Amino acid sequence: MEQQNFKGPADDLGAHLRELDRMLVTLDGIEARVSKVQITPGEVVYRDAHDAYHHITAGAVLSAYGISAHYARRLDGLLALDILKALSDDSLFGEWKDAFVKKKTVGEALLCFLDRAAGFLEAKGRHAEWRRRFDAYMRKTESFFAALDDEKRAAMLRKPATKKQASMVRYTCECLQLDFPALGNRWAAFEWLRDVGANPRYREVQP
Repeated sequence: MEQQNFKGPADDLGAHLRELDRMLVTLDGIEARVSKVQITPGEVVYRDAHDAYHHITAGAVLSAYGISAHYARRLDGLLALDILKALSDDSLFGEWKDAFVKKKTVGEALLCFLDRAAGFLEAKGRHAEWRRRFDAYMRKTESFFAALDDEKRAAMLRKPATKKQASMVRYTCECLQLDFPALGNRWAAFEWLRDVGANPRYREVQP
């Protein structure tokens, strides 16, 4: 920030206060510009975000127990588990119980469990991340579908699928183990994504 030079008598508090107010307004503007992007769970690249305080503070606690960024997807998978299903899975419950028996603290047991159930938890974490991304995508398109008319639909039929659509379809196929569909145009991509989201059997997919 540029150096500020206060002018006028040394006892002119009003001038000082006005200058401070101007500086605070400038800082508020800077903060507003850098606080719009949020960190998505599972991301490996840091972004400036208005809720970075929570991400960093909670992450620091986990880091104190040896849980690094490499464990993010496993932790995501653990937190997304249905409690009853997790308890009814004998092998999973056995790993969790054994981790508690062998370790002194919950933090140590958690780290042990994340290591021992790594494959299962990473698959669950990948699915949880996809679910969030897909739900966010569908929320953004709901208003578009509501306002869709024949003219807009015809325009979509003439245009190829967007890069974002293709990326979302590819990621969905990877997470749900589906074959990549033929996306002849932008409308076909919209229909495919909408149908996958509307079909209950895909919502209940277990990785």
